[in-house]
Amino acid sequence: MRYLVIAIASVVLFFPTYWLFHAVVGPNWGAGIAVVSIFVAFPLIALNIWNTKPSAVSNFLSRDPWNQIIGTYMFACVLYGLSVLISPWIIVAIISFFLLSFLRERIVRSIHLRNKGYYSGSWHRGKWLYEEIRDGGVESILLEIENTDPGLYELFVPNNETWRATVPAWARDRRSEIAGRISEAWKPLEFHFPDDL
Repeated sequence: MRYLVIAIASVVLFFPTYWLFHAVVGPNWGAGIAVVSIFVAFPLIALNIWNTKPSAVSNFLSRDPWNQIIGTYMFACVLYGLSVLISPWIIVAIISFFLLSFLRERIVRSIHLRNKGYYSGSWHRGKWLYEEIRDGGVESILLEIENTDPGLYELFVPNNETWRATVPAWARDRRSEIAGRISEAWKPLEFHFPDDL
């Protein structure tokens, strides 16, 4: 266990040591001093300080302190090599996550428009965007979203007068139908029908 901890500490402490010596002696000498101090001196000192009772380790590691340093250094190199191999995939995974979340809404939108003829809506610049296929094209309505509490957004369907004044002609007489469709995408406590509906 101590070999693992010392190897991981060697890899982790390399960069702060490099930055420290880089500021004092420059980048090339700073890197050289950091390599020697962290991958040779630090394991030797750590193994002497963390001296435990003999365990069932191989003779290679228990015979000579230099063998322990070499073993620790090799293990640190393997860890570093694995991190170099894995880190690009971690970046790819993060980018893929954001890309998929970006594409997910567009895919769901196109499926709903194709199958249902309407899309219950999505956030669009602080408003709620409802879309519907009409005459071979996509028509839309923007409704106001109110921030009633910190982190709580609610949609209040306008009364009949406001609805007729703000929506396009094709949607003026279809308030209850469109409101019912929009409510599919909202939690019941956050979506409010007007009293006259």
